[in-house]
Amino acid sequence: MPRYSETNLQYAIQDVMGGISVRKAAERWAVPRSTIRARINGTAPRKETFEPLQRLSAAQESHLVSWILIQDAIGNAPTHDQVRKIASRLCHLNGDNYDLGKSWLQGFLNHNSEIKTLRGKRLDFERLNGASTYSIQNFFKLLTIKQINEILPQNRYNMDETGLAIGLRENGLVLGSSQKRIALRRQSDQRF
Repeated sequence: MPRYSETNLQYAIQDVMGGISVRKAAERWAVPRSTIRARINGTAPRKETFEPLQRLSAAQESHLVSWILIQDAIGNAPTHDQVRKIASRLCHLNGDNYDLGKSWLQGFLNHNSEIKTLRGKRLDFERLNGASTYSIQNFFKLLTIKQINEILPQNRYNMDETGLAIGLRENGLVLGSSQKRIALRRQSDQRF
């Protein structure tokens, strides 16, 4: 049977409480009959049952997810290693001094669907901060100047006056909003 949502399960339970048979409610909402019966008999949801076994509390995970989304929004999406280090520090503050397992991050991502691994794309911070509606409109106004329009296409060149970037880590994997495909990462203007 395909995966079901907690909402569908609640609707199925409401139907059963309203007098519909478990079998019909299970078919209608695509939820396993055994799950409906177990929940009616008082079994807690799987997420709640296993929460005490998690390294971080639900509140700590929620704050970590919020931090990741904020960092992504300001152009500083954290890498996997950065998130692991912060989670390790949180565990240490809880009195848990053991290292996180190698699959901890994957489990964290599995039960926090609002974030995911994205391809990070570095962008100079001046370019990231300078892209405003006003500056873009002014750029296109410049294109209407007669002297610029007289320049032949074969005589036009694209110049980037920021220089060469040597030795900087290029694009890599970061964590960010699951609504995006890439995360822009602000980089400093230290060029060589």
